[in-house]
Amino acid sequence: MKKRLDQLKQTSKSQGQEAVLITSTANVYYLSDFYCNPKERFLGLLLYTDEREPAIICPKMETSLAIDAGWTHDIIGYEDTENPLEKIPFVSSLAIEEDHLIVARYNELKRLQPSLSLSSIDGALLALRAAKDDEEIVRLQEAAEFADIAVELGVSVLREGVSELEVIAHIESELKAKGITKMSFDPVVLFGPNAANPHGKPGTSTLKRGDAVLMDLGVMWKGYASDITRTVFFGEPTSAHRHVYETVLEANEAGISACVAGDQIK
Repeated sequence: MKKRLDQLKQTSKSQGQEAVLITSTANVYYLSDFYCNPKERFLGLLLYTDEREPAIICPKMETSLAIDAGWTHDIIGYEDTENPLEKIPFVSSLAIEEDHLIVARYNELKRLQPSLSLSSIDGALLALRAAKDDEEIVRLQEAAEFADIAVELGVSVLREGVSELEVIAHIESELKAKGITKMSFDPVVLFGPNAANPHGKPGTSTLKRGDAVLMDLGVMWKGYASDITRTVFFGEPTSAHRHVYETVLEANEAGISACVAGDQIK
């Protein structure tokens, strides 16, 4: 946690920023180990580039969770009747998550501090997050393993007459029994013609022999998401199914074989 804060602090300081305001749940967690989904409320991590302590700004009901997460710096809690942006001390320049901070809050910051210079921290933050440490790699691998398990769970209940939603219900129920608190997005399980739509909406369609089955799902695990898409066949696939499947598989394997550690995307 300290290393990440220090890295972001040094980058921001070199860019001439006095402070940084992180407002997305994912990036607050990345920098503090404090996970908070504030719903419509404001969440922020304020990081100064001088010697002042960083601070988390969150609903007062969440302050104990920040302490439990191991955050030892300032915590600024606010009531629903208060304006959390008024809790931000005056600074001359502030870097924000431009892709996340909503326009209403951006305008409110400018109203409260008219001379405030605002800039984006998104590029520096993305560059920092792109380099994974050993712990992050382990978490990503574990999240991917749970995604593999989810596909296996889905395959295990395929039978004639089962619905798309029933397969999803089984997957989610079994994963929660294994400690997964939520999926990384709404799971997709589609049968037959529905499987031609990669982002279709699962429903009450039932499985028939010869159907292709598309599964697109992932889990959230210790703050990291996985995402996997797999197609299986219930019964013997047609020659057309085989052709499309093998073409996609060949392209996938060619892409993997072309990957070399250290290479840049061109």
